[in-house]
Amino acid sequence: MKQNDFYEVDGCTDFIPVKLIEEHKHLMNTLELEVAESGFRTFAPNIYKFPKVDEPQKVTVPKFVAEWIKKYKEEGCRLSHALEDVFDDVELSLYIKQQEDDYTEIIAKAWLSYPNIIVEQEKLYTVEIPNPNSIGGKLVLFKQQSTGRLILDMLNPNINKPKYLHLTESEIKQDFEWAWQFAKEVENETKI
Repeated sequence: MKQNDFYEVDGCTDFIPVKLIEEHKHLMNTLELEVAESGFRTFAPNIYKFPKVDEPQKVTVPKFVAEWIKKYKEEGCRLSHALEDVFDDVELSLYIKQQEDDYTEIIAKAWLSYPNIIVEQEKLYTVEIPNPNSIGGKLVLFKQQSTGRLILDMLNPNINKPKYLHLTESEIKQDFEWAWQFAKEVENETKI
């Protein structure tokens, strides 16, 4: 039995670290215990072991938060310095404003867990702008393969929706926020 294991002592609602000193079978199976923090010794009829989990829980964050952490970690910054700049990143500051929990706690947990974090998969969307005057094509927003830039252009309606039409919310809103109202979620496909 390790001193740092946690136990419930005889129905007590608090979990406290104790060390088993001796088992007294002649006293109705009473256990002599020492409370780890105080050194206080006591007797109890039962203890129940609740081992501490050695592996920290993985933190789930959006891709841009993971990229932000990676950037500052690679620059050798401390968390306190990185948090000073947190509102300089527009996307990150929007994310923070949407959080119900304390953003510093979320970011700090991810910072400490990095690179063992889970990156949320971003939803993908297509953007087709309604054009009642168009006869042949659809006005769509797509990513130009050669440059990676978003372009608004006509597309032949007979073509299936190729992957370059699948965009993330942040890609759309970066330069075409007004077009977000026409975005439709792509079913069963995500981008990491």
